[in-house]
Amino acid sequence: MGSNYNLCRVPMGGTDFSIRGYSYDDVTDDVNLDNFKLAPEDFEYKIPLMKIALNLSMYQTQLKFFTSTWTAPKWMKINNEYYGLRGELKTEYYQTWADYFLKFLKAYKEQGFEFWAITPGNEPLLARIPHVKINSVAWNAETASLFVRNI
Repeated sequence: MGSNYNLCRVPMGGTDFSIRGYSYDDVTDDVNLDNFKLAPEDFEYKIPLMKIALNLSMYQTQLKFFTSTWTAPKWMKINNEYYGLRGELKTEYYQTWADYFLKFLKAYKEQGFEFWAITPGNEPLLARIPHVKINSVAWNAETASLFVRNI
């Protein structure tokens, strides 16, 4: 017996369910991401739950993981916050943000997990709504397409 789930989303970094705001590299202006590292939450919650999901799946070889980000490091964003208005990614950090994704995928591969897909962000309009305090990066159709197409 097992579940029939075949798709599982794993957050990349902190989310609205996290008890603290965080990213994987909070060292300001670390454009080479030399200080990138997984957080305690990855080792205490995410990775163990991914292992459990694989064990519960009837289709263990078919269970696919995908990842979404809620927020970029503060220093990559216009407003220098994990959430809030003007939470767009600074264009000069588009490549660094793409490299951040690659670092995440590599770190999880070292833990034995590969991802089937990634998204450029979770709920990109949240950073355009006043008084919303949920981690987010603001994207619109134009900026998201520029990021995905060019990077």
